[in-house]
Amino acid sequence: MVDKRTEIPDFWVYSEGIGYMSVCSSLPPYEIVERANAERPTGDEVHDWNIDKEGTFHDSSPNPSPCGIDPETHKHYLLSC
Repeated sequence: MVDKRTEIPDFWVYSEGIGYMSVCSSLPPYEIVERANAERPTGDEVHDWNIDKEGTFHDSSPNPSPCGIDPETHKHYLLSC
């Protein structure tokens, strides 16, 4: 867990599973997708990471949602492949 006294990075993968990734970021959406694919490639040439346009988080929060630690600059995004 990141402490509020610690600066949150501009791109932070805080949860990842098969087909889904949760990211906290201050970057624009296209840069989040670029970073996700560059830093955590899916290994599938057909299915890259993209921001999930239909999904919600496990607690039914919308995608994207404000960051609970730094909502002024960061949002949480759900990505799928």
